[in-house]
Amino acid sequence: MPDSALRLFGAWVTQHPWNEVLQVEDVHTRWLNFVSTTSAALHHYFPAKSVTMHPSDAPWMMPHIKRLIKQRNWAFHTCPIQYRKLRNKVIRDIKIVKASHHPNKIHQFKLTNNRQWYERIKALCGLQKQSSPFSLYLTHPR
Repeated sequence: MPDSALRLFGAWVTQHPWNEVLQVEDVHTRWLNFVSTTSAALHHYFPAKSVTMHPSDAPWMMPHIKRLIKQRNWAFHTCPIQYRKLRNKVIRDIKIVKASHHPNKIHQFKLTNNRQWYERIKALCGLQKQSSPFSLYLTHPR
């Protein structure tokens, strides 16, 4: 969220007269007016952004990395200096996210079940196909 949007929203909150809230006697109506006014301001100053996640995306892929990649690809054609900065930032951020993603996934299974832990390690390394989450609940014949 940009710093300028925070400043503008803060200025709006402090300078808004709040007549639609303060002049109403009924508490329920007052609350509804407050919620509708603040939510309208939030949508105005902080518009929602849509990010498309594909099934083929890596499990550690985050929306901010996709945004950086898009900016980097745009800068490749327009500004070489900006491209180099964004290229390095994308590489750095991917390393950070990968480094935090894999240990978290491994640590989660290391505490629960040794079999699941080894299966997850093999899946993360690409040595075997990752099994369905429902396969853990299936009973095996004797």
